Formats: sequence, C-alpha cells, structure tokens
Amino acid sequence: MLPPPQKFSGLRKDSNVKINSSLLSLKRQLGALRKKLLCTSSPKYAFIGDYSVNTDELKWLPVEPEYNESHYNAIQHGGRPVNFFAKSQSSIPELGLAIFKNATLVSEHGWVLSESKTFYPEFSWFGSNIDELCKFMHFPRYIKTTNFIKGTTLTLASDYSCKVYGHFAIDSLARLSLFYKAGFNFSDIDNIFCPKPLKGHGEILFKELGIPEDKCIWANGNRALQFETLLCPSFPGLRRNYTPLVPSFFRKALPLDHTKTKRRRLYVTRKGYARNFVNEEKIEDFLHSRGFETYNPTEQSHSHNDFAMAEAVVGISGSALTGLAFCKPDTKVLEILSEDHTYPYYFTLANAGELKFNYLVGTPEVQMSTTYGPSKSDIRVDIEDFKKAIDAMLSN
Repeated sequence: MLPPPQKFSGLRKDSNVKINSSLLSLKRQLGALRKKLLCTSSPKYAFIGDYSVNTDELKWLPVEPEYNESHYNAIQHGGRPVNFFAKSQSSIPELGLAIFKNATLVSEHGWVLSESKTFYPEFSWFGSNIDELCKFMHFPRYIKTTNFIKGTTLTLASDYSCKVYGHFAIDSLARLSLFYKAGFNFSDIDNIFCPKPLKGHGEILFKELGIPEDKCIWANGNRALQFETLLCPSFPGLRRNYTPLVPSFFRKALPLDHTKTKRRRLYVTRKGYARNFVNEEKIEDFLHSRGFETYNPTEQSHSHNDFAMAEAVVGISGSALTGLAFCKPDTKVLEILSEDHTYPYYFTLANAGELKFNYLVGTPEVQMSTTYGPSKSDIRVDIEDFKKAIDAMLSN
C-alpha cells in the first residue's frame, strides 16, 4: 500500500542557497561579458580646443579662425526688445576637421566617441552644453557597436537633421564647406555617414551639391557604428549661431541666380505647422497690398532659387526661414518672434549673409512654460505695429 501523499512545502533551505549562488554566478558572468562588449560608464568629455598638438586618437586640421559676432545687429520694431546674445555666444571658436582612428558614431545624431570612449561634444548641436544633451537627448550609458566600417568615412550627421529641414540643410550639409577647405573631395573617401535627404527640397539640395548617394550610409535609425578612419567636420558655428561660412558655402556650391532684375517679396507661411499668426488673414491681406506673395517653401522643389531672387522676406521664426542662407546680400528680412521663442538662429544667419535683419515680437496665444525647445503656440501681433514695421523695412 502506497504511503499517503505529502503536502509540498517548497525547496529545502540548502536548495535555495544553491540556486541563489548559481544566479549570482550567472549575473557576474553576464557583467563580465557586458564589460567586454559595451562602454559601461558615461564617457568622459573632451574638446578639440583642449589640445595644442595632435593626439594618438585624432589629427586636427584647423580651417576657420575664431569668429566674433559682436558686430551683428538687428533693427527693432514695436515695443519689445530682444537681446539675441543672451541665448548665444558672441565668439565662435576655431572650426576645422578632425581625423579619428577607430571612432564610433552614436545614434542617428552622429555623436562622436573616440577609440578610448571619449566623447567630443563640439561636433554636436549642443556643443559645450553637455548637461542639456544628457538630459534631453538621453545619451546612452551602454554603447554597443553594430558594425565596423572599413576605409575612410566622412560624417555629416548632426542632431535633429534626420527629421528637421533647417538642421538638415544648415547643420549637416554646410559641414561640406569645412571638408573641402581642409583639402578633401569625394574621391578621397569611401563612405559618407549622413541623414537621408528629406523629401522635396532636401533631395534637390543633396543632388545639386553633388553628394554621391552610392557612398552614403544613412544615419537614420543608427545605434552605433565604428569606423576605421573618420573625418569629422566641426559644427558650422555654435548651436543657434552661424558664421559667414554657411551662406558663403551655399552661394558658391549651388547654382543660385542673384542677377535677376525683377526681385520677389516673400511672405513665408508656416501653414500646416505650429506657430502661426492668430490674425493670419489681416496680416496676409496687408502683405499682399505691399507686393508680397504668400510662399510655402515645403511646396517648392527649388526654394533655394526662390530665396535667391527675393528682395524682402517676412516670416515667423522657424525652419521655414532656412532659405535665408540662400539670399542675396542686402536682402531685407523681418522675423516675427514670440515672447517665448526668441532664439538667435535667423538673427545670426541673416547677419552672416549680410542681410538687413529686422524683427518684431508678438505675444503667444498660449503661454508656454518650457525653457527648452521651440514654442508651439500661435502668435498675436499688433497689426499697426506690423504695418509700420513692413513699411519702415521696405523704405530703408
């Protein structure tokens, strides 16, 4: 006769000890494996400017000397002044091109990590603002390379450039100027790590700049790639700040026609995107009476040629004003800013291109509490202030 079934009371104490010991051993083994495969701590930071000589990790080729923007100026309209230099720096350090051996590009933003896992933030949009990069962009603590790319690779990657036209055109493509000035051309390289051209005008720019797509490794969706030899041009200025390098490059590299006698007046609309005029109809009617055409650059395939033919440009601050980089010197510009969106992007871009920069500040319809990133609120401007600003700009 079988003994009566006994109630299961769990594993014996010594069995628990063995299982816990095995788990601890497995955890240690996984930890050791991770150390072999990954960068297991936040990387240390370094700046090209910290070096007076080249190092084993990189060779630095200076191209553009330090540039001072203190002579940049703006014509204020309305009663709200803006100190554009409060969110910028009046001096931009030396720009150039660094040659790295076995460096890694992290994420689609193309953050540069040297062979010793040193991060070089000045090649990013954030520059020395490392705290913001880590806070808002979530710089990864653990970095696993997915592939090793042989040969020589040029990187044109930059923060936000895979999704935002302004960052794609100015922050990424303008780096080609430093690449050329450092003495290189496309025949010297095997690969180009860059954002995939944005549909429409981004594709046209890419083609007209002669970038060979058969050499491109698209940055979109990248996690981490390591490169045998990596050419890294500087960010073409500082975040939200641009030097004459940018408009000068596009004027020379693109077939822009600045010679036409009939000039255009462009009202650059943001319809379909955030940050529009609350009183759009009144604004538009008045501008039409002054010879402006409503112009949406996202609907044009060759907007660089349209901006090149402009004698005056009016628009709300935002990526749609990227076309200022293609304008002829002395083109008149009126940027409409919101009280919660007073960044110096187009103040510096217009001055870098020797344009006549004017501005007027409006009131956001919804007060934004954010201290980082663009305002998404529509803007209300005093129509009389706006009329006076337009007439004053056109008469000067």
